[in-house]
Order: sequence, then C-alpha cells, then structure tokens
Amino acid sequence: MRKVFAGGDASLYESFSAELHVDEELPATYLFHEEKDPIVPCKDSELLSEALAFFDVDYQFDLFHDEAAENTPLHGFGVTSELSEASQWMNHALSFLKERGF
Repeated sequence: MRKVFAGGDASLYESFSAELHVDEELPATYLFHEEKDPIVPCKDSELLSEALAFFDVDYQFDLFHDEAAENTPLHGFGVTSELSEASQWMNHALSFLKERGF
C-alpha cells in the first residue's frame, strides 16, 4: 500500500514506513490488525511490531483472525459491542493503557 501512495518515490516510501521511524524514545504502543485486511497488508503491522521489539518499546500487538471476516474481510474497526473477535480491540487497548497507569 505504501508503494501505491509513494508512486515509486523511495524517500516518500520511507516516510510512509512507520517501522523505519521507531526508536527507544517511542512511548508505549498498542497495535492491532485484522489478519485478512483487504486494504493494508498485515505485514505492515508485523514489521512495526518487530521494530518495536527491536528497540525494546513497551507494546502489545493484537492480530485478529475474525471468523466474520472470512467472507467479508475487515478494514477498520468501530467501537460497537458486536461479539466478533475484532470488535474487542477497544477493550484490549483500554486494558493496555490502564495497566500502564493512563
């Protein structure tokens, strides 16, 4: 997806690559992704997760595999109380923040 936005411009591509902008100063980070997201490849979040781990940033990465997304892949999540796995992202994020005193 970043390649599409960058239009072949390497420096622009790098500016869209979040994992290239991680360092040890980054605050605690909650990251989540739907495994079958049809717009943003899961690999993007995996690369960011790896960079966070490399720099020893406090983070949580939740990768959702939602049964409801099998036939209709999800891009974007709401904050509804739906019973799907991915709809629980907000609860996970709030727990992550509360555990860190926010």
